[in-house]
Amino acid sequence: MNVDELDLETETRQRVERWIEESQYLLGRIIPGIILERDRLRVRAEAAEDACEQLGREAANLRKEVSELHLEIQSLRSQLAEIGEAAGAVIEHLTQSIHPMHQIQQKLQQGNLMEPKPYAVAVS
Repeated sequence: MNVDELDLETETRQRVERWIEESQYLLGRIIPGIILERDRLRVRAEAAEDACEQLGREAANLRKEVSELHLEIQSLRSQLAEIGEAAGAVIEHLTQSIHPMHQIQQKLQQGNLMEPKPYAVAVS
């Protein structure tokens, strides 16, 4: 080997050694940062999964509550319909009982039984 080849080989070796040193330095700084970031993201992902599960449980509970409320509404509507029917029957009975009273009043007015009679005043 000649001197130029030795110098080139030495220079190449030094470059490779510097590159390795710089790479080790960079990797020594970068890898721990990457690991920390990965751990931080893992914690965030686990927290997000827990929150998602909690929201899922809450949503299921709300769906159950809404279903129960729908059943209650149906029951109340049914009761309201029954009350309406009962009130209608009461009004019908009242109407039927008022009609004969009205007829009695008309008969009394026609027979002048509602006007005071002279003998009723004299007796008093």
